[in-house]
Amino acid sequence: LTKNVDYSENEGDLPVNITRIPLGVDFNTLDFSLNVSRTNLYSFVVDFYDIHRLDISFNHLTELNLDKQMKLNYIDCSHQNLSKLILNKQLLELEELRCSNNSLKTVENLAFMEYKKLKLVDLSYNEIDSLKNLFLYLASRFLHTINLKSNLIQIVPSYTFDNKLISLYEINLSYNRIHTIKTDAFESPNLQILDLTGNPLKTIEPNAIFTASLRLFYVHDDSQKMANQFANSKSLDHFLLLHKKWNQTFSKKLHFIWNTRCGIIVYFVWWNILLSKTSNNILSTFSTL
Repeated sequence: LTKNVDYSENEGDLPVNITRIPLGVDFNTLDFSLNVSRTNLYSFVVDFYDIHRLDISFNHLTELNLDKQMKLNYIDCSHQNLSKLILNKQLLELEELRCSNNSLKTVENLAFMEYKKLKLVDLSYNEIDSLKNLFLYLASRFLHTINLKSNLIQIVPSYTFDNKLISLYEINLSYNRIHTIKTDAFESPNLQILDLTGNPLKTIEPNAIFTASLRLFYVHDDSQKMANQFANSKSLDHFLLLHKKWNQTFSKKLHFIWNTRCGIIVYFVWWNILLSKTSNNILSTFSTL
């Protein structure tokens, strides 16, 4: 059975503090969904612990404590003023975590959970400054998207996105402060979209991007600056050497799409050219990384 309680779009003139919702139902037999989005909430405390889906987005919370909630499979707490989010360490059913547009520096207990069913994480537009231990035990075979756009991240450590994340398809790290990408930072075997647009990249260590499946690679908002950066790189990483060789060989051909509105270079044509024209060489190159 499913029980949906929807209080959304009920914004009053005064701040609201939900402390109890007397519904008179047995939650143990229900897939219970609670929607309190856009209800002008300033605090949120409930006295039942069987919520499966929670949408509390577009409110005014500064702290959200879900430590007692062990059955959540969907959380949307985006577009608020959250500086603290606490999850239960035994939250094994979580599939989607949407917490964009807040003031989070980290998510309490996130590093200690395996999240074997997790499919999507959106922590974009927050104040996260470190990836170290953020996904320490993350081993979900279903995780396909991680969005960390517009945070304060400076370094991508080794093994951050490791080969256990076999379904990871897209990583968005655009518009952070990333200057260094460590060896083996990106190992997810089926990663196809990697967005590093708008980062002051200076150091990309050898074998930093260890995946042959990449199809779409967003790098920089200034084509000449990026080209010069790769050309002058002292790194021995085969990935950068491939780019340098390609840039010299195909520089007069259509090798990128320039979106003047967004200012983004999309390197999918480059990667497809490499895959189609030098596939054997590339495969042998990646096999020796």
